[in-house]
Amino acid sequence: MGVGYNAPNPKQNVILANGAEVPCGSEIDIQTKQKRKNPKDETVYRFRYNEYVVYKPEQVRIRYVVQVNSIVIKLPRLNDLLFS
Repeated sequence: MGVGYNAPNPKQNVILANGAEVPCGSEIDIQTKQKRKNPKDETVYRFRYNEYVVYKPEQVRIRYVVQVNSIVIKLPRLNDLLFS
């Protein structure tokens, strides 16, 4: 598995009735959080998100396919609002 430096906030995970934990939180920077907890942690996060390698496709079952569209909203800068 390739470990990514961005991940859903684990504090916002949802536990299903069958005990499965579903990550539903907003995105946080895991690398920065880990460095604050343990400054000597030398883990290198090479990927933006976690990536998984499948060696035996017959062992994988996709249960959900989700499409996410990102929308970037440009907000005015605070200085522009205060001093315009």
